[in-house]
Amino acid sequence: MKRIRDWWNRLREYRLWLAVLLLVDALLGLLLWLLDAKSFWSLCGIFSLSSMGLFIILACYIYRRDQRREKKILGFIESPDEFHEAEALEASFPRERKEIEMIGSRMRALEQEIKELKAQLEGQEEYVEAWAHEIKTPLSLMTFMLDNRRDEIPQGIYLRLQHARNQMQEYVNQMLYYERLKAVHKDYIFEKICLSDCCEEMLEEYGNLLLESGFVTVCRISEQCKNVEDMDDQVVSDRKGLQFILGQVISNAVKYRKDTGERTLILELSDEVRELGNDIDRKKGESPEYTILCIRDNGKGVKPHELPFIFDKGFAGDIGVGRKNATGMGLYLVKMMAEDLNIQVEARAEWGVGFEMRLYFPKICKY
Repeated sequence: MKRIRDWWNRLREYRLWLAVLLLVDALLGLLLWLLDAKSFWSLCGIFSLSSMGLFIILACYIYRRDQRREKKILGFIESPDEFHEAEALEASFPRERKEIEMIGSRMRALEQEIKELKAQLEGQEEYVEAWAHEIKTPLSLMTFMLDNRRDEIPQGIYLRLQHARNQMQEYVNQMLYYERLKAVHKDYIFEKICLSDCCEEMLEEYGNLLLESGFVTVCRISEQCKNVEDMDDQVVSDRKGLQFILGQVISNAVKYRKDTGERTLILELSDEVRELGNDIDRKKGESPEYTILCIRDNGKGVKPHELPFIFDKGFAGDIGVGRKNATGMGLYLVKMMAEDLNIQVEARAEWGVGFEMRLYFPKICKY
């Protein structure tokens, strides 16, 4: 079937020459009829068969020639070196050769530029990774000094230094996870994780930062998630990736806290059957169950027209004086990491009231 379509396409390409050939045959037949009408009918069959045979021979020749030409040109496009260019020039029409030479020269130049850019990018990635690992040494030393000299440092200064150390560590983690997300092979380890324990660990890790910022933290677990036998608060995920997501959301809550009044951070774990589910669930006609982790604060929130773009790379929004220090990478990395871990992310916010991040974990099937 494919070969028949190819033949038909070839005939359509040369339909003008076919029409000319038929017209010439018709004129010759007319002249033969005028010269000798009696002989015309006896020679008509031989004349028609000869014309048809000539047409078939020409069609086969053109078809095979075009096939060889296309094969060599495709080889030239895939590998635009001088050898394949010479083959393409040999198989192409004279009017095309100049263009092929120009294309080959340009493609080789672009290929060389790509190689150079790739080498530069690899060198930059190696430098960034080396820097991120080297910076951990002074950070570890700073942590060691703060822990061992805590009694000698005033409480206010200690909390500020701890805050600065946490910020440095967060920026280093962002850089490392950005590189990790771009990697071809990723070292995720999927295991059963108790969400309530994971939340407690992250609140403890960010405890000093939350304390210094005046936050009151609340960790709530719904009644259905307290059923240890069913293990409804357990999800399958990568622990390091999940901790990174939680850390970024908690850090954002601190960064964009309100200036006055009580500051609260609520982590709430619950179950839910979503009415719509994602696109795959809708195709199946199912409403899947999810374990949901909701992280809610009463900070500055997000303006309505900015909410659809908060997960875009580099988007910082209009956050007032904090904009100059914002990278716009935190929530972008959260979204990318969540997609890798098959976690659905949803953000809800109201300007001046607060921000809410909801993480939807597919339920563990029990057989």
